[in-house]
Amino acid sequence: MAGENSRDAKLRQSPIEAAFVKYERAIRRVVGRITRCRDEIDDVAQEAFLKAMIAERQRPIDNAKAYLFEAARNTALTQRSKKMRRILEAIEDCATVEVAQNEPSVESMESIMISRERLAMFCEAVAALPPQCRKVLLMSKIDGNSHREISQTLGISESTIEKHIGTGLARCAAYIRSCEQGDARTAHVAPIAIGRRT
Repeated sequence: MAGENSRDAKLRQSPIEAAFVKYERAIRRVVGRITRCRDEIDDVAQEAFLKAMIAERQRPIDNAKAYLFEAARNTALTQRSKKMRRILEAIEDCATVEVAQNEPSVESMESIMISRERLAMFCEAVAALPPQCRKVLLMSKIDGNSHREISQTLGISESTIEKHIGTGLARCAAYIRSCEQGDARTAHVAPIAIGRRT
């Protein structure tokens, strides 16, 4: 009898576990609406669940459902903020490339300030890059992967990764510059010659 009670206790779900099982699909929808990235939904939902589990072990949770949804929203918002910060840093990198290439005046330096228009231009420029270059640039600047991690994932050398990132940023900078100079209709991302994959 004591053994059965012990097994029942092990099988019994905590309020947070039960709420996650019951509302997992709804939690994933909440996360998806915030992150706008299908690939991140699982990781964010699991991270929110783990945070809620840790909190539950430290103190009683009065409303497990509400706590889980709040944890999911906060985790998703944090993830979105991190990604936006990395995007802005990538755009600033483009601006830095532009500065180095063109030695602009003080007025040009002030134009480095980020705007919605520049964010849209950056997204358009990245979308127009060759697939491999785009993948490397996003994995580095947006997802925050190291050169070694990208190399292991894609099976290319770290020197090739550096070339993809450098050339990709330069092409994006050129595209943004063309758009800002009023040449949006003719702006394009020039072809990239990286050489043989290694």
